Amino acid sequence: MCYDARQHALRLAKIEAHFGGISYDRSAWRPEHSISAFSNGKVAVLTPEKSHEVQWLYWGFVPSWAKNAKDGEQLRIKTPNCRADTLLDKIRNKQHSMFKPLVNNPCVILLDGFFEWHTLSDGKTKIPYYISMKDCMAFAVAGFTSTWHDFAEPERSYTGVTLCTTSANDLLGWIHNKPRGSEDFRMPAMLLPEEISSWMDVSIPATDRLQLAKPYPASEMEAYTIVNFKKKENRYMDGEEMMQPFDHNIPGIPLRIDGAELSGLLSANA
Repeated sequence: MCYDARQHALRLAKIEAHFGGISYDRSAWRPEHSISAFSNGKVAVLTPEKSHEVQWLYWGFVPSWAKNAKDGEQLRIKTPNCRADTLLDKIRNKQHSMFKPLVNNPCVILLDGFFEWHTLSDGKTKIPYYISMKDCMAFAVAGFTSTWHDFAEPERSYTGVTLCTTSANDLLGWIHNKPRGSEDFRMPAMLLPEEISSWMDVSIPATDRLQLAKPYPASEMEAYTIVNFKKKENRYMDGEEMMQPFDHNIPGIPLRIDGAELSGLLSANA
């Protein structure tokens, strides 16, 4: 995770108020109620070179060793996320990582929220939650950019981003309860507002930058259940309808979760 996100379905004025001084082409603004890392979609990104100008870059990067466009596309869908804490350990231990060349190309990805699935006790049924900030403001997620050039076709190039993840806070740990083959629960590496400039400061060591990718305070976040938009019968739902709270009427699955009031929920599942 995170493989599904929501970008800027909120009013642009809220984004301007939260981040301040950001310019963008209004005609090219791409609000998405649900964008998948596997759909060849683009996300709103700020980079050190254009820290106040929104760029639309592909979610997922193509490594430099990709031989051609077909090879690059197959690699892109495998690189939407980067485990920031694992990368930090590899750099400290001088180990190989396909993400190491990116550590000096930081960016931030601007999102309204993201989706995660809670797995029921049967191990199969999954209930989707939409997770966002309590103040409904957009937030920044740590990431890296990479540009790939197709040497077979010099006019073809590709600039993509990989989104950093970190260990989950208590809210995401409860929701994201069945990671595949691991007990290491994850969440996007959301940055505090005062950390954004430091993350994009290319003069600081990569190890210092990566230490900023840590669990975000759960107390500032909330979540609610929505309809399962992955089901075929719901795939073409209207975006606003899809984003409405949906009660699945399943015992033990709360409709809404306040990140500051998790004690009862966590103890019930201890």
